[in-house]
Amino acid sequence: MLKRGLAKADAEDNNGAIADLSNALKIDSLSDSTALVWQARGFVKAKLKNYKGALADLDRAVSIYSNDETFLIRGDTKMAMKDYAGAADDYHNAIYMNDTNVKAYSHSGIAKSNLGDAQGVKEDFAAVVKLAPNNPDLYIDRAVAKINLKDLNGAILDCNTAISLDAKNGRAYLQRSLAKIALDDRTGGCADMNNALSMGVKEASDFIIKYCK
Repeated sequence: MLKRGLAKADAEDNNGAIADLSNALKIDSLSDSTALVWQARGFVKAKLKNYKGALADLDRAVSIYSNDETFLIRGDTKMAMKDYAGAADDYHNAIYMNDTNVKAYSHSGIAKSNLGDAQGVKEDFAAVVKLAPNNPDLYIDRAVAKINLKDLNGAILDCNTAISLDAKNGRAYLQRSLAKIALDDRTGGCADMNNALSMGVKEASDFIIKYCK
């Protein structure tokens, strides 16, 4: 049931995945091996934006057996719920368990930017740049954090770096567009938004309606 549920989640059959994972928990919900099932079901619920349900499952996973991935997923869920302090704590736990977890550092930096912790942001991204200097996603994440901290020119520079590493990365164009619009460069921002949309970033369409019509 677990393996089939994970396969369905990979295929974006999220409801089918939850059904299989729930059936797996009916068979066994208490042993240490079920931690992965609770974690997987929590992850899928978060994808469906059922954040309270996801958090309940992830809390259960942590109570049985946790690894850095469990804390990363729970941190992402708390971030979606705007519990930035709780998210930062979970990312800290993920890093404590695996100090090479690139996403944990990057996501921690974003959480801290929402808390106005500029020094914490600087430290998290300094660590992650050492780990993966050629990963475009970390520069995009740092751009998100810089936008939150109102460092708009710094955000644009990070997006430029991400684009130099991966010219087809739509997320980089989207974040750069938001920084440009905040700097009153609507022409450049809308051009970047349209590029992001053409590269498959669906959320760009909402921003185009908001800023570029």
